[in-house]
Amino acid sequence: ARVQEHEDAEGVQLGDITRHHLTVHQARQPDGSEFSIPNDNTTRQAQRLDERRRALDQEEALANNDRDHTTKKIKIQLFGTWVEVPVDVNSLRQALGSSG
Repeated sequence: ARVQEHEDAEGVQLGDITRHHLTVHQARQPDGSEFSIPNDNTTRQAQRLDERRRALDQEEALANNDRDHTTKKIKIQLFGTWVEVPVDVNSLRQALGSSG
């Protein structure tokens, strides 16, 4: 609760790993002590892991977005003439009942 209050008051959003670490840290403090973020290696490690996790999530989202919008040219016969037409690969897979 105190970690969430800190996030709300400061307008910051901590990563899951840092939030968990701070929750455990605060639970070990004496009752009535003020909330503080420790300036130690464990906290910095948690923050760095959260940063890496966010970066990996963004990379994955970009890769998925690229994969979702891939088009390829296919040949179809239109009124007796073969024509190359760009087609969304995922749409074609769905139409053919193929997953990959």
